[in-house]
Amino acid sequence: MTITNEKPFIAGNWKMYKTIPEAVEMVKALKEASSEQIEA
Repeated sequence: MTITNEKPFIAGNWKMYKTIPEAVEMVKALKEASSEQIEA
């Protein structure tokens, strides 16, 4: 596996149609998933 110095980039658009609670849950899941990929 190649490790680069690039920062993860996560994007979305208006078509996601999330309620506020759904959006909060999605961001929490993305945060957890991305922290598993980043080594300090």
